[in-house]
Amino acid sequence: MITDARTSPWEIGDRVAWGERPYDGIDDLLAALAPVDAPSQLIHGDLTCNVLFHDELPPAIIDFAPYWRPAEYATAIVLTDAFLWESAPEDLLDEAHPQYLLRALIYRGVTSIESGTEWRPTIALARRIAGCGSR
Repeated sequence: MITDARTSPWEIGDRVAWGERPYDGIDDLLAALAPVDAPSQLIHGDLTCNVLFHDELPPAIIDFAPYWRPAEYATAIVLTDAFLWESAPEDLLDEAHPQYLLRALIYRGVTSIESGTEWRPTIALARRIAGCGSR
């Protein structure tokens, strides 16, 4: 499968979030993953900051990051991004199932670790959602 050969931070983060790849240091989070029962479809896995708005034109989606995952996963990614990056209220996270939030946070956390950016708040929130406590 071609997707398995990709090694970008985003591809690694996605596969870890879906239990398709191990990752050192987050075994507690991976153990908290439970199966989800939703059909997969084509989603944008990095919608935040990739939509352009214009007063007279419809929104334009740029930098399409395609993944074959349940739609609620894409929603959870946008919700966690809004909370972590855009100062959205925490109760916004209640709009997604905790398993999708956990996967979205693992995705963003691993992606941040792999790309050398700050990851600690993302992983800490994932541990809180998973009930793993803080480390």
